[in-house]
Amino acid sequence: MIAWLCAIATVLAIGYLDLVSGYETSFVLFYLLPIILIALARGKGAGVTMALLSTAVWSAADWYAGHPYSHYAYFFWNSLIRLCSFLIVAFLAGRPLTHNISAKLQTPAAASTPRCESGLHGLDRYQNRLPWRNKAGRFLWTIAWALMFRFTPPGLHAWRAMLLRCFGARIGRRCSIAPSCRIWAPWNLQIGDDCKLDAQVDCYSVDQITIGDRSILSQGAYLCSASHDFRDPAFSLTHAPIQIGSDVWIAARAFIRPGIEVGSGAVVGACAVVTKNVEPWSVVAGSPARMINRRRIQQANLTITDSPRPDQAQALRASKLLALRMLRGIALIPILQMFPIKRNRIVLSSNDGKLLGCNPRAIAIELANTKKYEVIVPFRFGVTHEQIPGVTFVEWMSPRHLYYHCTAGALVNNDRSYFFLPKRKPQFYIQTWHGTALKKIENDAKHKLHPFYYLNARCESRKIDVIISGCRHMTNLFRSSFWYAGKILETGTPRVDCLFDAEFRKTMRHAIWQESGLDADSRLFLFAPTFRTSNTRYNLEQLKRIDFDRIRQACRSKFGGNWVVAVRLHPNLMSSVSTREIQDATGHNALVASKGDMQDWLCAADVLMTDYSSIMFDFAVTGRPCLLYVFDAKVYQESRGMYLALNELPFLCVPEEDIAGTICSFSPEKYRENVTNFLHKIGNVEDGAATKRVVKLIEYTIQSRHGGDILPTKVSI
Repeated sequence: MIAWLCAIATVLAIGYLDLVSGYETSFVLFYLLPIILIALARGKGAGVTMALLSTAVWSAADWYAGHPYSHYAYFFWNSLIRLCSFLIVAFLAGRPLTHNISAKLQTPAAASTPRCESGLHGLDRYQNRLPWRNKAGRFLWTIAWALMFRFTPPGLHAWRAMLLRCFGARIGRRCSIAPSCRIWAPWNLQIGDDCKLDAQVDCYSVDQITIGDRSILSQGAYLCSASHDFRDPAFSLTHAPIQIGSDVWIAARAFIRPGIEVGSGAVVGACAVVTKNVEPWSVVAGSPARMINRRRIQQANLTITDSPRPDQAQALRASKLLALRMLRGIALIPILQMFPIKRNRIVLSSNDGKLLGCNPRAIAIELANTKKYEVIVPFRFGVTHEQIPGVTFVEWMSPRHLYYHCTAGALVNNDRSYFFLPKRKPQFYIQTWHGTALKKIENDAKHKLHPFYYLNARCESRKIDVIISGCRHMTNLFRSSFWYAGKILETGTPRVDCLFDAEFRKTMRHAIWQESGLDADSRLFLFAPTFRTSNTRYNLEQLKRIDFDRIRQACRSKFGGNWVVAVRLHPNLMSSVSTREIQDATGHNALVASKGDMQDWLCAADVLMTDYSSIMFDFAVTGRPCLLYVFDAKVYQESRGMYLALNELPFLCVPEEDIAGTICSFSPEKYRENVTNFLHKIGNVEDGAATKRVVKLIEYTIQSRHGGDILPTKVSI
């Protein structure tokens, strides 16, 4: 009874302090203490009761303190997340684990491990230097493995893969993982598609272990990424990554030592001890392993395809993975919010981690060049990205990403973030969006939005501190369609700055020409349509309508020189359409621009043809020709709606069958005059210095605001 009274009084006192503080301080840890203590003293049932009471007191303190997000959907979800987290803590604290451990440790003194006389390699000298986060993670994983992994039926491969992903492993599609497999640290494990880990496989993943596609690890195979330095009296731990290529077979009870790379197609014989790298398509065996043969495949029995998986199956898998990551994030975020905010840490998210581009890319490069900030960019598993010095890349929605998000001083995004990703009061959130809108967006197109996106967008708009705009036209749209009443700064669009830099344009042109193997005097015609539908067949049919060879001849006739036509699809389509399919659709008359950022290709392009994409407004500042291929304008207008009529735009609208004729009738002087008048009409403020203004805004805010609400009304350089 005394324990109950003390716990209830403590919770009420903490709630009062939380109410008085006005949410200036995080009281998560203080709310957790009574739950843990009462669960240890009275068991799980008492812990659950205290969890319910703590959630009610905390939510009430939030509500009456007037926290800006403690209402409607956010209040409901926040309370639910707190309750789930508190219940998990209550269950863990109420389990009688300590009694079993202490009983095992109570052994007679005579049975203690003898100490070496010379003092070498004694346990008194060994020091475990692994960080506490690693130890805590392995403790939780050991519990999860024993309760939810080890004794599952053999056929539940998807469940075991999901559980590994929840602890940070990167598991590919259709993987078969036996329930008796041992994984030391799942966050250091990466497995490709169609892999099989058989019974008793042991992955001692102190360091990174990577397994390629279609590889097989037979019974009892041991991948050991760590050892001990026997020359060191402290017997210190050493570790190195292990790389297993694609189409590899590691036979039963084979041993792979730290730092080994097994080439693609190789075979490691049973009970082999691999002490040096294995060449691709070789067969090794013995102790130590030596090459005994070459592996030869009967090519007639292989069917090699370059086509993607069906759109429906791919979308289903992506939805399942997203749901799992969201559940993991909801459970972790309340704990991660207890960590202090690091003011010079900036997290920049671009298209939910699908690519590094647009405005966050330009801002990330500028921040990295200052060398004053810790720049973090999340990316999705399997997405290739460029390496930028000074920028740290983390896997999207991984525990590491969530930790950086919860402790960053500033957050930058060009799309909608998910509702459960918090924005703490001292943090500064900049929304840059992704271009000037021609087609209707957000609230102006709410009848076309998914209900989840609609609710998520409204919740996300409440988190925004400032929106970056490149023209008066977008400022008015942000105010009317974004459910946002805060500050909007017309700083310009950071992604457009590179189009003003002649030296950068020359450098990117040379890099693209060199990578594509083009002649130095070649000129580029770029076709970059917008995203219409995820149906790949529709988008490929659109390409088949166009005679790219005639376009090349028309450009040569009008502008002179040697011309190359390139096709760049929307990022949402590039992952589901193969390069071979695009080449077949264009009749092998066009270059596929699949690598690099869209802005790099705009820098290199001499002529641009798009349809309804916002890149037309970016390209307009260059003064170079821009054509609009709008064969379905009437249908598109009825389905999406537009803010500007096509006849209001300064760009050349191309009839379906006469692209070449439109190019030949192009008038440079009239076009430049129309573009200048149009940019003045929409209130364009682009001048090539937008990125510097945004970086200066971030500097000013995290140094002088941090916890306040003061924002500059204008940013100058």
